[in-house]
Amino acid sequence: MYYYIIEPSKGKFINRQEKIKDILGDLGIAGETVSPSSARTIEELTHLGVVKGYSTIVAVGSEALVNKTITVLATEQTAQDTVLGIIPDDFTSALAKRIGVADIRSACETLKFRKLETFSMALIEPNKYFITEASIENPKNQEIFF
Repeated sequence: MYYYIIEPSKGKFINRQEKIKDILGDLGIAGETVSPSSARTIEELTHLGVVKGYSTIVAVGSEALVNKTITVLATEQTAQDTVLGIIPDDFTSALAKRIGVADIRSACETLKFRKLETFSMALIEPNKYFITEASIENPKNQEIFF
């Protein structure tokens, strides 16, 4: 069974949560759904999913949500066998392209068929990981030496 951490919808994505739940129901992949709030952070909800013994935790939303979820999974000893699923909110992003999904339905179908892939992640500061794209930009034309 899956544990879905669904980021609250904003703006044009208001109906996204219901659409995702409908598609997941049609595909027969049930699970517990939770949403972060001021009472429960993304990190707390991810930890709770690990403690409850879910083998797959699905981050549904922004790249920030994905990175916060992966940080908990990378730092918790009991999460070693936990798989991260992703349903991005921006299908034009580098992350969506990296996982090979073009829309909500294809992202949900990827979950159904458990297409597992190993990704490298980067550590940006103690206990902060990310798997999304990173860039360094300087507003001035300036030579940078490494």
